[in-house]
Amino acid sequence: MTKASLRQQLMSQRRCLSADSYRHQSQQVKNIVSDKQCFLEAQTIALYSPICGEVDILDIFEDAKKRGRIICFPRVVSSDLQFFEVSSLEELVPGAFGVLEPEHHLPSLVNSIDLMFVPGVGFDLQGNRLGYGKGFYDRWLAANPPKATIGLAFDFQVLACLPTEKHDQRMNFIATETRFIPCHNGVAGSI
Repeated sequence: MTKASLRQQLMSQRRCLSADSYRHQSQQVKNIVSDKQCFLEAQTIALYSPICGEVDILDIFEDAKKRGRIICFPRVVSSDLQFFEVSSLEELVPGAFGVLEPEHHLPSLVNSIDLMFVPGVGFDLQGNRLGYGKGFYDRWLAANPPKATIGLAFDFQVLACLPTEKHDQRMNFIATETRFIPCHNGVAGSI
């Protein structure tokens, strides 16, 4: 199956989630990651603004904020992502592609990230990610690898294998509403 057809199929499944199921399963994902070592030890955490039914990060944001972590969100600048510190979700405004991103006046550019939560249309058990095809995250991760990456998804978005290309960047972990998956050799399951 091609990336385009997989994208269409998985996004269609995501759209079928009821609002209650979406909220409940997103909270379950937060519960799965909240006691993991990589989350507990991270001082700087990158999140994202969910679109098209991606796992909601509100509960993760609130948990990280209570723990006093530096939290950053991406902003599209030209054809790249830049991450800016955000202390409140109210600092996010519609930006590129209609995605909420940090306001332009925020000065705190973040270049070093301990833990990045990465959205995706699909993932596989080796940590490969199917995004929307623009390559923003792949380019950023290749140039600025954080200590750990966690792909956030619902169970139906995790497949045995995805088609990949040379530039695709793999996740260290995948978190769903029922599992925390170490994705490849050299990644400890408790990290």
